[in-house]
Amino acid sequence: MVSYWLAFSWGLVILASMVGWGVAVNRLLFPCHRVDWGQRAAWGLALSVVVGGVLNLLQRISRTTVLVYLGLGMVWWLASWIPRIRELSQVKGVIQRIAEVKNRQIFGCGVLLVAPLIMIQYAASITGVQHGGPLSPTNFNRGDDFQAYFVFPEKMLQTGSMGPDPFSGRRLESSLGGKSFLDTFVLSVLSVQNLHVLDSGLGPLIILGLLWGTMQEHGISLAGSVGMLPVFLLIPAPTGNVTSLYTGLALFLSLYRTLNWKELSSSSFISRLLVTAMLAAAICSLKSNFIPACAFVCSCSFLCYLIGKSNRRTAAVEVVSTGLLVLAFMLPWMISMYQSSGTLLYPLLGRGYHQSVYGTSLSPYSELTVPRTATLILKHLSEAPSLVLL
Repeated sequence: MVSYWLAFSWGLVILASMVGWGVAVNRLLFPCHRVDWGQRAAWGLALSVVVGGVLNLLQRISRTTVLVYLGLGMVWWLASWIPRIRELSQVKGVIQRIAEVKNRQIFGCGVLLVAPLIMIQYAASITGVQHGGPLSPTNFNRGDDFQAYFVFPEKMLQTGSMGPDPFSGRRLESSLGGKSFLDTFVLSVLSVQNLHVLDSGLGPLIILGLLWGTMQEHGISLAGSVGMLPVFLLIPAPTGNVTSLYTGLALFLSLYRTLNWKELSSSSFISRLLVTAMLAAAICSLKSNFIPACAFVCSCSFLCYLIGKSNRRTAAVEVVSTGLLVLAFMLPWMISMYQSSGTLLYPLLGRGYHQSVYGTSLSPYSELTVPRTATLILKHLSEAPSLVLL
């Protein structure tokens, strides 16, 4: 029971620290505009991935470093509450909004449905492996987690970085290392048995905050907002291992909200560059599978931005500068990958020390023909999570 409440509490500490670092980003880049806590948490998450790349390259990751970093985030979070104490009068306004809800019974039923679903999902991320005996492959992936995704964050804490691992397929193919650094937040206090806390536990909470903030921005009523949240909560999670899923979704949603934020265009040039590049770089560093989707989203957004601007030369400079800044934020992770596996980014910038280079096996993408790709897409669209999502 003590270990459960420790894991429960430590997860919330990590979330508060991410919100705190998001507060720092908000006040530094957009001092005149306040964003909601979900957006702050996502910005703090993205900042952590970027900072992790620098610490990994400098071989300065340790339990002390991680705890100090999380502690500073907590300081920012606590400091943000000092001016808000004066705003407690706003609670009366919230109560009044609830009182004005037309269908109070339906609204109450929605709250009674959403709150337990949130608690159950967060609790499940903690209690999934709280049992005696060895770790079970029903909770973790024997082929992925046991030999790779448990090892990488532990190696960071014990040696200061991911270090060289030249012939590790998962080191090369899966990620530049952003999610492994985030996992050190859990392992600095808890054990590998609690590694689902970050992605499966805190990820959905951040997403819910982002969804709620989006609906409030668009003026959706409280009843309507509460009614839509179960749609997300009831989607089965296609979790296969402890790599990024919900955290990546949170950053994608945050990137969309940032690009669509009405205050972004009126902010300074450097602020727009930094926040957009930070989010895109964090997404690409979390998991290599996210890179094509992120490139597609950003390309479409920037294309619309160029078309809509009267001064296209200035807009083009901003787009190019953002792209270069994304590479700059990713560069520490990329250099670490090159030192370890002989490529800055697999497979776009070379295959490095992948076994296909030596003629002993095929490239993972050699059989990905157009018909096979279409078959895979149709197969995944017929699965339960995709059907519920559609």
